Parts: sequence; C-alpha cells; structure tokens
Amino acid sequence: MVNLYANGTNNKGMAPVVGPDAGLLLMSEGSTLTSTYNSGEYVQGDWESNIYRDIGKKHVVLKKGASTGSITIDVQGNHADTATVMFSVPYNYDFTLSDGEYVIKDKFRFLPGSGLTVSSDATLVVRGTLLVYDGLTDHEFRDKFYPDAGLLGEYRFDKIAKLVVDGTMNVQGTFAGPIQTTKAGSKVITGMGSVLSLQAKYGADGSIGMNSIKTVTVPSGAFVRTRAPSADRSSSVRPAMS
Repeated sequence: MVNLYANGTNNKGMAPVVGPDAGLLLMSEGSTLTSTYNSGEYVQGDWESNIYRDIGKKHVVLKKGASTGSITIDVQGNHADTATVMFSVPYNYDFTLSDGEYVIKDKFRFLPGSGLTVSSDATLVVRGTLLVYDGLTDHEFRDKFYPDAGLLGEYRFDKIAKLVVDGTMNVQGTFAGPIQTTKAGSKVITGMGSVLSLQAKYGADGSIGMNSIKTVTVPSGAFVRTRAPSADRSSSVRPAMS
C-alpha cells in the first residue's frame, strides 16, 4: 500500500513497491531484501511540523542485485507517476547494496539523514539521476517541513545524506553530491556522457507561490571523501575519469 499526503489528507492506494517486474525496486533473479526497523532511531519535532517520534528508522539490505523502477497512484483524481518526478528518500531510510550490480534507471534523491552504502563486493550504476543532499533548509508549507541539520543532529542522524562507496560506482547518467568511503581501492567511474552538477527544486509549486520552493544547486564535480572507520579527519579526491 502507498500512502501520499496531499491537501490535508492521507491518500492511500495499491501499488507494487518491490517486485521482479514492477515497483520502485526491481529485484534480480536470486536476489534478497532484508528490512529491519528500529523504533529507537527517530526525530522528535512537534505536532505542527508533522515530525513524530513514532517514525523510526528502516534499514534495508539488498543482496545479489536489483534495479529501480516506477509506480503510479491516483491522488484525488490526479494520476501521480514517480517516473516523471525525482523520488525522495527521507531521513528514516538506510540502504545497503551488497554482492551484485545495482542500476538506478530513474530519478532519485537522498535527503539529509538518509543513507546509501555500496559494499566492497557491489557495483552501483547510475544511468538515470542520483542526487545526494549535503544539506537542506526546507520552507514551511502548511505548518509542515523537513527536519533541518540542527534537528537531525540533535537526534544523532547524519546532517547530510550519506553515500558511502566501498565498492564501485559507475556514473553513466547524472550524479551530484558528496561521496564517502571507508575502503582503499573503492572506485567512482565517470564517462564522457556523465553529468556531475545539478539544480533541483524541493517543495511544492502552484497556488501557494514560489516561497514554498527550495532550489538546491550542487557544485559541479562529485568528490570522494576518504576516511578510516575510526578517523576524525577526512580528505577529498576527484573521481577517476574513463
């Protein structure tokens, strides 16, 4: 079941989220998905902000490969299709990719507090768009907003979206944002057709006006921030060009 909030109400509909042939996540043959939920990892806002303590953290581990897809849902007479928008992954989700190849064919953005880890035995291929936020100050919309760095940090969430590449990432489409690694020998490969800068809008558009839209510009050039698991300091290197 998919639940989308719009015009002050929750809109529920049926759509495959994970499956072999349809859904946001298309599983490869023989692949597995393990999801664990930790209610103790949460961000506590207030009633007006719609940030509640009962939204814990979900950790998703994928093995043996997968690719992205899209879903559709009818919202108050309108047909919403994730293939036409940049799908947002919020702070209460962490993904780990292991033992296989994973392909992003669509448009995804990881918001501050969320995580995506490419293990040393995995390869992430970006053929669509992947945007990793290094910060976000959301505009209030009908008393709702995304938690800022201060609130995320207060509850021990990362203040940025955390992309850790310990294996290989091959950018064939569009990528922007910070990359971290904890392993020597990890690789980020870009080609002639790669796009390494992106301007994206986060928020609602329409009758409420432009004040509700946050435009995020990510500087051109992805970078890798290398660090040992216990290190406090980090250094940056440019991705390898192919």
